[in-house]
Amino acid sequence: MQPRPVLYAFNRLHINAPKQAWTYLADLYALGLLTLGITGLFILRGPNGITGRGAWLTAIGCAVPLLYWVWWAFLR
Repeated sequence: MQPRPVLYAFNRLHINAPKQAWTYLADLYALGLLTLGITGLFILRGPNGITGRGAWLTAIGCAVPLLYWVWWAFLR
């Protein structure tokens, strides 16, 4: 079997072999995604925004992981 350099590099990042530097970069990326998600809630205005349909979509988007967590932590 031939070595696959790209897959090897991705696997090393996945198991966090570089440790410190990659952890900070991953945290920074997660913070950027969180910022993007939160600001995206407030871009639309009117009936499709956060005060209209967006409120229902946001509630569903928060309820699904919350219900899964409750199931995993208490009902399993």
